[in-house]
Amino acid sequence: MTDIAPATAPAAAAPAPDAVAAPLALPLVDLARRRRSTRTFDATRDVPAELVLEVLEAGRWAPSGANAQPWEFLVVRDADMRTRIVELYLEQVRTKQRMEEIVWKQKITTGNVGFRHAPVLVLVLSDPRVARSFPVRTIREKGREHITSSMANATLLVHLAANDRGMATQWVSDVSSPYMSTVLKDWLGVPEHIDIYDMIPLGWPASTADPTPRRALAEIVHHDHYDPALERDSAALDDFLWTQTRLAAFGARARPAPTASPDPAPGDDRTPDGAGPDPTEQA
Repeated sequence: MTDIAPATAPAAAAPAPDAVAAPLALPLVDLARRRRSTRTFDATRDVPAELVLEVLEAGRWAPSGANAQPWEFLVVRDADMRTRIVELYLEQVRTKQRMEEIVWKQKITTGNVGFRHAPVLVLVLSDPRVARSFPVRTIREKGREHITSSMANATLLVHLAANDRGMATQWVSDVSSPYMSTVLKDWLGVPEHIDIYDMIPLGWPASTADPTPRRALAEIVHHDHYDPALERDSAALDDFLWTQTRLAAFGARARPAPTASPDPAPGDDRTPDGAGPDPTEQA
């Protein structure tokens, strides 16, 4: 990251009064448990503009490094543009499927465009220039990581706020790929210095998704020091990946017998490359 001197501080202005967000209908843990990535949106129901702004208001209050607030939101309602985005996504899916066939000898990524009928697509944009607000050492060592974690905070709060209002959302991180982001920036007039971080389809669920598996709390919480009894060996990690994650349809299908050895992850010569959830198919 290129170091840039901080901008000259402008004269302080009186803050504008903030809108008062509606109270949560559910406790936070219940919201987290209930949230799902929806792939069946009700094509007959729209989302009122005020409701879109209400959930984005939650994202506006996300924590961020140095209070840099790198996020912006681009709301796409135009039906023709939403159709073009679906078609663009399908182009990318085909290349992902081809790569899986080459490496794993099977297709895991599906061609299902869950957000096809979502009436609203929210592009989550990031302005990395705000990293100038970080300490110099932070900029040089982990400026990009701070931007990424800040963006994740805002994105998650939007998902939770939408779920609290009974709406459906989906994670579509494919939009940040070099190909999709380049095309989307051209279509939507997004400046080159602005990054496309994620996309949140927003609408109403046409069906209810089943809960996805979660590791038990006792398996992930360490007290005072790292508990070696909780460390997973390669076999245990493989079992988890092929029974609970996207590789096993989030627990919905039996573990297959891989016919190819994918590229190893750092530090583990048996972990499939990219074995985490597909960015477009997160649970």
